[in-house]
Amino acid sequence: MAQDWLVDPTPYQAKAELLPSGRELVLSNGLIERRIALAPNAASIGFRNLITGETILRGVKPEATVELDGLSYDVGGLQGQPNYAFLDPSWIPSLKNNPDAFQYQGYQIRPSILPRMAWKQTRHHAPNTAWPPKGIELVLHFAGPSKLWSHQVPSDQGRSLLTTDLFENTKSNWKVLTDENTRNGDSQTPLFQNARGGLILSGQVGRALLLERPVPEDAGCVEVVIDPIDDQDISWGPGLALVCPDGAIEVNLRPGDRGEHGHFELRNRGAESLAKIPPFAAQDNGIERTCRYALRVRWQDDQMIWDVAQLKQPSNSPVDNTPSESVDPQRPAEQRVYHKLFQIPWNGIHPTAVRIGKSDRSGNPKDNLQTATQDPAAPKQTQCGFYDFRVYSKWDKGLVKDDAQSPLRVDVHYELYDGLPAYGKWITIENPTPSPVRVDRYCSDLLAAVEHTSEVDALSVGLTPPNLHIETEMAFGGMTSQGANRRSYRWVADPDYHTQVNYEKKTPCLLEIGPDLGPAQIIPAGQSWSSYRGWVLVQDSFDRERSGLAVRKLFRCIAPWVTENPLMMHLIASDEASVLRAIEQCHEVGFEMLILSFGSGFNLESQSGAMMEKAQKFAAAAKAKNIEIGSYSLLASRSISVNEDVVMPEGQKPTFGNSPCLESSWGNEYFARLYEFHRNSGFTLLEHDGSYPGDPCKSQLHPGHQGLDDSRWNQWDTIAEFYRWCRAEGLFLNVPDHYFLVGSNKTGMGYREVNWSLPREQQTIHTRQNIYDGTWQKTPSMGWMFVPLTEYHGGGPAATIEPLDKNIDHYRNMIQSNLGLGVQACYRGPRLYDTDRVKEMVKQQVRWYKQHRDILESDLIHGRRPDASGLDWCLHVNPQLTTQGMLVVYNPTAGELRERLKIPMHYTGLRQEALVRQSRPDAPLEDTTLDDTTLKDMPQTTPISPQEILELEVLVPAYSMRSYTFEKSPSR
Repeated sequence: MAQDWLVDPTPYQAKAELLPSGRELVLSNGLIERRIALAPNAASIGFRNLITGETILRGVKPEATVELDGLSYDVGGLQGQPNYAFLDPSWIPSLKNNPDAFQYQGYQIRPSILPRMAWKQTRHHAPNTAWPPKGIELVLHFAGPSKLWSHQVPSDQGRSLLTTDLFENTKSNWKVLTDENTRNGDSQTPLFQNARGGLILSGQVGRALLLERPVPEDAGCVEVVIDPIDDQDISWGPGLALVCPDGAIEVNLRPGDRGEHGHFELRNRGAESLAKIPPFAAQDNGIERTCRYALRVRWQDDQMIWDVAQLKQPSNSPVDNTPSESVDPQRPAEQRVYHKLFQIPWNGIHPTAVRIGKSDRSGNPKDNLQTATQDPAAPKQTQCGFYDFRVYSKWDKGLVKDDAQSPLRVDVHYELYDGLPAYGKWITIENPTPSPVRVDRYCSDLLAAVEHTSEVDALSVGLTPPNLHIETEMAFGGMTSQGANRRSYRWVADPDYHTQVNYEKKTPCLLEIGPDLGPAQIIPAGQSWSSYRGWVLVQDSFDRERSGLAVRKLFRCIAPWVTENPLMMHLIASDEASVLRAIEQCHEVGFEMLILSFGSGFNLESQSGAMMEKAQKFAAAAKAKNIEIGSYSLLASRSISVNEDVVMPEGQKPTFGNSPCLESSWGNEYFARLYEFHRNSGFTLLEHDGSYPGDPCKSQLHPGHQGLDDSRWNQWDTIAEFYRWCRAEGLFLNVPDHYFLVGSNKTGMGYREVNWSLPREQQTIHTRQNIYDGTWQKTPSMGWMFVPLTEYHGGGPAATIEPLDKNIDHYRNMIQSNLGLGVQACYRGPRLYDTDRVKEMVKQQVRWYKQHRDILESDLIHGRRPDASGLDWCLHVNPQLTTQGMLVVYNPTAGELRERLKIPMHYTGLRQEALVRQSRPDAPLEDTTLDDTTLKDMPQTTPISPQEILELEVLVPAYSMRSYTFEKSPSR
């Protein structure tokens, strides 16, 4: 039986191998395997979960996509897969290169991973931590596409003009086709009229009306400008078709589809594909009907490509206020920005005719008067317009001065880790040209994964994405992964997956990792740019505990600073006497950090020299006692001024109600102050409250961003750069947000602040409930809790611990409820003890915690959730330690409780038997006396069943905690 990677990851080493054919790379670590074809272009052709044997990948996609200066490109990828429900290996040799994509140039394998940021290791963290992670990096190199198929090439580049028709008169070479005259063989009065420089087609919704003419033998490109005007059709919308001996190939606009499915529709001899071009969308997400569209088709070699450009001048639509006779119907071809719609194989048989107008789904003149639009109030008589019809010759390289590939380069980076079924991925773009390049949008990873659930009708359970956990560096606005990453990746419907069970084809089974706004970043001439990183963790189970352990192990691997877990006091004063007393008390009881908390009166934003002198004096006093000191700063959730705050898009509000823009003048000054203060003060920790939550800003007056599109990226980049700097300098970061992957150490465990105004005995239960619920995907060290030593959010004496000596039992219970589960709380108040008795109690708890620190800060196995009715417990596990497990049991009741617990031992790594010891945080460390008569012979060897269960009888006094360690038996 294979070794469980969550127990012993050492057998699973990452490696990359080029197969003997030289046409395929394999990345594998024994847990997951990715296969990448290298010819005719690079593309992932296999992705498997080796733990379960399941196939993850069901279809080939580009390695990435980029939009540069308004033009969209695939990076790598292969085309022609006939069915996206599965990828038959026998199909792979027949898949075709997309010549309009960035082309594979070569690869590089790095035998070790480079650190993505520096980590200055200045305090205790998990043992056996590796930074950077152990594993390998693969880099795939791509160059820009040939200009032959590039969608930004003007139609006349490399081609000569063969035919043109501006529709200035009715005498033309067009044959009129309608449903009626096709059936009867007679001529019908054409339902069109000539307009200034164009042709207007009129008729009922769903009425087919086509104009047809022969295609010259040496043609290779046809283009026509289409104005939707007030057309309401969907599949019968205005379009362009090529008539071939084996059927017509047609693309039409879908003006009646108001955001439901697509802006454009391809009908290829019965097969259907839809496409949306986001920049073409109106407010209702349907195609913008106040513009015209230059639709073109090009064919040569074995490819046929359909492109479209939006012409910004007004159309003849009724919603346009510009008179139609004043509209210039043309825009010079060299000014058109084309977007690729569809690319399909071409069999080399030359089209015999071209059709423009309104056709059925086969490109033929057959009416469909029953359906057309989704809007019942739409007019029944509609119009659309056609302008500037042109036919060009086949591509002639001799007509082009330079057909070299684009000098732009894209590198696709993969990281594969030892002992972890996860990979990291990102892209870098190099601009060696003398001009700047704008990165409008990108996706660094597109994964056509096997769906989680198939559902025929409206999606319910079918909305569940595949069993993959995703993390990215661009995470904000939430304390959980899923919420914080909502702007940086998404599961969407796969437009190529036509055989899926869901009738509307909306199953979320295509992963896209990339920002939902922007980035709109400029790459200066001669420089490069990098995307944020994304990680895909392959789960091997739907079990909540096992899945959570996998996520926790991912964080320990790619962000090991989250295992830093210092004991900290939150001081609510900043006068010298209070600070010096707190430093002394922290030193006396073994605490490691002091935070000048919110409400303390300390203001690190102050520019006064006296404030800096004060900070330096406090830092020196703390350092003399081996205590770290830091302070609090609020970033968002406040308003600075109208000129400095974010200007939200219409209908949106800032996440916290108010927020300054980080790229405003105030934002620039604020971060300059943070750097300056922490470089000079000696403070080594920052609690950064209200961190940037992702609010965009459409102001064009802020110096750090141009407008809406780059505002989110620039603000995130500013704060991410600061957090990375803090990590490199060894500053500890408490950030109530999900900034772990750019350097933060800790976030809130997850609690409701007003609950600290409840009676003390209820607070104890809430504390352990919050930890139980907050550690499914977080390690104990990743979340802080709260212990209000003084009144917090009300509640009076019944809710507070002060005076500490009077409430020493509750104080002890709160400390044990946190430390016993490996969690640090913010002990907020003016002091940690008020009598020697309290001082000794706190010191004793801290000493016990530090004795068992490594196992207590290891992963939790969730036993029984606290509910105040019986014992609640959790099990710490770490097979790499001498103490491989530690059971912590709490009794929240007023009476002694005895119970025989069944402890799951699988993740401890212990088998057959374990040496069990009781550890008492309220007894001297040298005292082995036990009050539990059932365990008086401890340490004792206890059997573990074949089901990996250890049964242990425990006796826990009222309102108390007991703990038990598990080690290898001496006989093992």
